[in-house]
Amino acid sequence: MMGLSRKIASEFRFIQSVNGKNNYALISFEGEVTPRLDKSTQGVLRLDFLMPAEHDPAAQVGAVYFFDHYTAEHPVDLCLRFSRVHSMLVDTSVATVLYATVMALSEAFAFSIEGFTLDAQTGVLSMPFSKHVRWPPFA
Repeated sequence: MMGLSRKIASEFRFIQSVNGKNNYALISFEGEVTPRLDKSTQGVLRLDFLMPAEHDPAAQVGAVYFFDHYTAEHPVDLCLRFSRVHSMLVDTSVATVLYATVMALSEAFAFSIEGFTLDAQTGVLSMPFSKHVRWPPFA
């Protein structure tokens, strides 16, 4: 990676009750962000999970989703090291971890994705896509 790097870190705890069911996830990561000097090429995202967990794939999808939205406006390379993706047997779902990951990154970057929500009444996850987002993320 080239350019002036900066460090980021976040620990984001998500707890929400929907129709009597609790949703829970805890996401902890640190990373390094490097602005792209060549803005004509797509940024590079590197992910590392220090402690393998059941919901790591959901965190991975959330990170890719956030990265694609963020880099459409701010070309960067990003290296993330997830130190913890904590879940509870009954209270955690793929959607909960994905949501918590995007929110943790949104908080760390002070960047929000318009329309990205987890409805508190229904538990429905809304993930709007833009023309800049490549989906599926691993194709």
